[in-house]
Amino acid sequence: MTGAWLRLELNRRWRSLLVLALLVAFAGGAVLATVAGARRGASAAHRLDAATLPATAQLMPGDPDFDWDAVRAVPGVAAVGEVAFGAYEIDGVPVDGPVPADRNVLRTVERPVVLDGRLADPGRVDEAVVTPRFVQTYGHGAGDAVTVRLYRPETLSTTVTDWRGPAEEGTRPPADGPEVRVRVVGVVRSPLFTDQPGAPGWLVPTPAFFTAYSDHLLGPQGATSAMVRLDDGGSGYADFKEAVTDLTGRTDLPMWSEAAANAFNQGILDIEATAVTAFALAAAAAAVVLVGQAVARHTAAVMTDLRVLGALGLAPRQQVVAAAAGPALAGIAGMTAGACAAVLASAWFPLGTAAQREPAPGIDVDWTVLATGWCAVVVVVAGGSVLAAAAALRASRSTAAPRRSPVAAA
Repeated sequence: MTGAWLRLELNRRWRSLLVLALLVAFAGGAVLATVAGARRGASAAHRLDAATLPATAQLMPGDPDFDWDAVRAVPGVAAVGEVAFGAYEIDGVPVDGPVPADRNVLRTVERPVVLDGRLADPGRVDEAVVTPRFVQTYGHGAGDAVTVRLYRPETLSTTVTDWRGPAEEGTRPPADGPEVRVRVVGVVRSPLFTDQPGAPGWLVPTPAFFTAYSDHLLGPQGATSAMVRLDDGGSGYADFKEAVTDLTGRTDLPMWSEAAANAFNQGILDIEATAVTAFALAAAAAAVVLVGQAVARHTAAVMTDLRVLGALGLAPRQQVVAAAAGPALAGIAGMTAGACAAVLASAWFPLGTAAQREPAPGIDVDWTVLATGWCAVVVVVAGGSVLAAAAALRASRSTAAPRRSPVAAA
């Protein structure tokens, strides 16, 4: 009987059931996509750390004769990668950026995830990788070539420009050194080699580039800094700092913990994830009201038609099941479509700061959220249909004409 009635319903009320399925798809898909996006954003930094070899600390001694080999020999040090922060022009635009000074950078420390293309050959002067924002700012991605114009050492030594500061128009003279044609071979991301808010993105050349043009990159100080990765991670930073202080005899050595900075960034990601989750809960509450009204109206209309069959012997339980079958089927179809839409919408997540920490941008399938959400919504729609049908049946009984008294009839 339920199957026969459902076939009749699909023929008579397919438009109403289609609208109900679309409501469930839009509402359910929005909630699933938002919850999955919040979970993805909250875990972005952890997943990026797991996919890379992040630096634990940074040192910037400002001394061209600093002994980095002694730092490498400190107990607990897993890798040390030297970096020069150079100033140059890219296609005529002044920029600042990190230039690896040895082969450890992007290999044994801050090994990035490759979003497009490949890593640059450390022995090639004419290859480089970029961060995602660089592609958006300059329009050059993997496979494109850019012109890097350097400064002469005399210009670096006489200018008062802070070469590690932001490159603003009019704050530095035009580049007057050699021009190098560099091909972008990949787009990468790591905890340190990532885009900062408002920054145009980074071009990261190779150690061979530094070796060939170090005089044009080091600036007035002529010193490199370093990224240090410790075996014990952030828990070993205090011992490392004490060991380096004892080693150099300097208490003013510029050094900071990247592990502490990452913990601060994780706090920002948690706040963003909480806000997105709150939006998902608000959307879910609105969806309950919207879809609930549609289910109640549809079920009440069906129960009105089922009164005839009830008079012919259709049991109350059968009436309730028959009335709830259509909305339940619409809920299943709608949530299936909504889950598919949520998967497609995952390409726009995570949002905000988490987007700059995501190691695998693009479509992502969160099976936990999809499976749990699909089952929960289908159960709620089906259960709500049953309750609405039972309430309509009870209301029809209470408003039925009362039975006449034999005395009054007489």
